[in-house]
Parts: sequence; structure tokens; C-alpha cells
Amino acid sequence: MTREVLSDCKVALAELWKGPTGQQWRIQWVGMLALLRTVASTFNEEAKRGAPLHPNLKKELEGFWSRMKASQPKPEIYWRFIRDDTNDLLHYWKFSAAQHSTVQRDEMTMSTEKMSAQPSFTHSVDTSGEHKGFTPGHTYLMKSDLFKDQDQRDVVQQAIDWYEREIADMIERAKP
Repeated sequence: MTREVLSDCKVALAELWKGPTGQQWRIQWVGMLALLRTVASTFNEEAKRGAPLHPNLKKELEGFWSRMKASQPKPEIYWRFIRDDTNDLLHYWKFSAAQHSTVQRDEMTMSTEKMSAQPSFTHSVDTSGEHKGFTPGHTYLMKSDLFKDQDQRDVVQQAIDWYEREIADMIERAKP
């Protein structure tokens, strides 16, 4: 169960790397955070209802939350990103990340944060009648203090990597 949710996280992250915009980005970001939060929630469920486990591994899974609470506020990737950002999003519809649209025009970049609408780009006509070109682009930056200005997809990858280390550590500690 846990590995299935973690695998879904990886697929969702691959979708975010495709550069969704507007409402599509927002829906994918909400789904991404929900999946990341679900991974931690599955540890106890895995121990209770999963496939038969070695007693040591079952004990490790059941002890996850005790270890997490004892180490709070570390690891920050969990407490400050996975937990806090998910709580802010699900309880208050407050986004810790944003998708920005940028337009490169005549060596000048304009940027606008897009949360709900598809970005629209226009081009201008200069006085000679020639069309000035533009190159649309997008950035995906975190707004929250600890991860501010980091690419949100990199922060998600850090979270996935942390979960994978946690699972590997639990398996290692469970060895007889």
C-alpha cells in the first residue's frame, strides 16, 4: 500500500514536470500534496491491514509516528512542507506554491502569478508595423518561507527521497 502511494507520487511529479498551467496546475498540485500526505498515513495501515509482515518491520511501521513526534520539528521536509502545506491547502485553500507565467519580449521579462486562469499571451505591433515576438514560459516556485523561491517540483522530489530513505531505514532496523 505505502509503496503504491509513493509510486503514485512519482507519476504525479512527472506530470508536474510537463508544465501544466492555470487550473490544470492547481488540480495537479492539490493532488500532489494529498498523495505526499497519504504516504505517511499508510504506515500504520500497512502494519495493521497490509500483507503479513515480519514482526520487526510491523513494529517499525507502527512506531513511525512516535519517532516523528519525538523529532519534531525535524525533518523539516515533513513538518514544514508535507504537513503544514497540506493543512494550509486543505483547510484554508492557501497555496504554498504558485505557477508563474513569463513573457520574454525585447529582452524584458514580465511575470504574473497564475492561480486559476490559463495564461494568455498577446504580441504587440511596433511603429514600423513589424510584430514583436514573445516567448512564453512558466516557473513553478514555492512561496512558503523555508522553501521560498525553490522549484516546487524539486521540493516534491526532496519529499519523495525522504520517504524512500525512511522506508529503507525502517527495513534496515527491522532486520533480525
